[in-house]
Amino acid sequence: MTTVRTRAAAQDAIPHSTMRSIGRASGPTATSPDECTDGGPGCSLTGSPYVVRRPSSSLGTMSKTSTAPAPRNASGGALDRFFSITQRGSTPARELRGGLVTFFTMAYIVVLNPLIIGTQADSTGGFLGGGDIGRAKLLVAAGTALVAGVMTILMGLVANYPLALATGLGLNAFVAFGIAKLPQMTWADAMGLVVLEGIVITILVLTGFRAAVLKAVPAQLKTAISVGIGLFITIVGLVDAGFVRKPAGPTPVELGIGGFLSG
Repeated sequence: MTTVRTRAAAQDAIPHSTMRSIGRASGPTATSPDECTDGGPGCSLTGSPYVVRRPSSSLGTMSKTSTAPAPRNASGGALDRFFSITQRGSTPARELRGGLVTFFTMAYIVVLNPLIIGTQADSTGGFLGGGDIGRAKLLVAAGTALVAGVMTILMGLVANYPLALATGLGLNAFVAFGIAKLPQMTWADAMGLVVLEGIVITILVLTGFRAAVLKAVPAQLKTAISVGIGLFITIVGLVDAGFVRKPAGPTPVELGIGGFLSG
């Protein structure tokens, strides 16, 4: 930080008995305050109260006092050094608050995913993981939380990137209502297709094709996808709360009552 003291401020700090007037002309050095007469050539104080010196240029003089900025705290702990928190312009407390906000933003999936996958039977009448619907919901909830925790930790430790990973909506509903209920399709077959889909996505990521596809998608379509996921969550909540009449089929809504728009 640099502090600049202007010539006017320096004049205010000089007693009137020491310097009677200040001008702008260049000239010799005055040895007493009496040599600076009213209306005469200007003088500026340079040393003791009894030594007055005229400025060497018409721009006046200024004094500069430079203060070096305080060094950043490099000893922020092992956590700070490993994740380069201070180097990236953040603080451990700020990162902690951001982590809590991110957790509460995406924690709903631990409850919603079992309600979508764990409550739907396949075409043979069996639930995911075998057993009854209660056991299926517990298994899906535990698997959702475990995968989210492990993948988020790996994203931080391996990639050193502040991203949280968890199960996404959309694909789970498609698997539960569109694949598992196909004729002679079981939950084991449906989960096998999910594994194959993961392998294909990994290949697309390694080849760079996935990034090219994402860049080709218009920004408006990306916004519409986010809005559609939000509306999907809303309709699931309305159906489970009883505000929306659930039809007899696998889909949570239908076009009118009994498939007809007329009441």
